[in-house]
Amino acid sequence: MKPKERLAKEPNTVKATQSFLQEKILDLCNGNYLSLGEISEVLGKSKNTIRAGYLYPMVKSGQLTQEHPAGTKSAQRYKSNNKRQRHL
Repeated sequence: MKPKERLAKEPNTVKATQSFLQEKILDLCNGNYLSLGEISEVLGKSKNTIRAGYLYPMVKSGQLTQEHPAGTKSAQRYKSNNKRQRHL
């Protein structure tokens, strides 16, 4: 199932709280690398919001892994570190 299809199953009335978005990012990045653009498009949030508010803290805490060593590639992609059961 494509990332957009996974998120489309969520009701539109759900308030996008920080923990909700963190869980969605982990679900989206489970088993495959996704770029900042892909993640922000699926979540409907700006790249700056996703980068600063979610990706950087989640990489720092060990929840996400970067495909390329930090700072070496502008087209960085992210993957969740643990095997998660996807919420469909």
